[in-house]
Amino acid sequence: MLARLLSTLPPLITAAIYFYALFDPLALGSERVKDLIVAVLAEIMIVLAVAVTSAARDDPHPLRSAAMFFVAMISFGLLFVSFFAMAFDAPWALLSFVWLALSAVLPAFLARANLAEKFRQLQNGAVVSVVALLAGVFIALTALQLTPFGFTPEAQAGLDLHAFGSGAFIDKPWTGIASGAFYFALVALSRAANLRLVG
Repeated sequence: MLARLLSTLPPLITAAIYFYALFDPLALGSERVKDLIVAVLAEIMIVLAVAVTSAARDDPHPLRSAAMFFVAMISFGLLFVSFFAMAFDAPWALLSFVWLALSAVLPAFLARANLAEKFRQLQNGAVVSVVALLAGVFIALTALQLTPFGFTPEAQAGLDLHAFGSGAFIDKPWTGIASGAFYFALVALSRAANLRLVG
């Protein structure tokens, strides 16, 4: 029970930050809003890293292979996020990446289970994350497309995100923030409920 609570806390805290930004973006400022948008993109790399890492369970040396896969994927992810962090001038995105990476593997580390079960938890976490990510983006880009929440014209002018380029998450920044909010909320809910989609 304690392990489930501890593994639920990181995505719950992250979701709370996103919801706070969704309703009061000026309180965080343009720097943090940019970081949050980049963090949604970073989470895609982390989910991919966890999925590749979980595939090592059938390897003759699963721990070594998993560690190598995870380090390689996270290193590539750091390069990917560094590019976006520089493009968006969002240095905090790198710390967000580390926070999200640790959050993604935490349930498997906290579980009191054999190695095969820990790998199943990683695989299940990756599948749940993909489903939650698709659901979060779908909700944000469809049902919430015309609902800017706290991103009033005044707030958007104050954030001045267009100075960093254009795109769906820049032109309508609440869609990027809402994607993250619903995604992390769904991940937290799945962990609290111990949802199993595979394994």
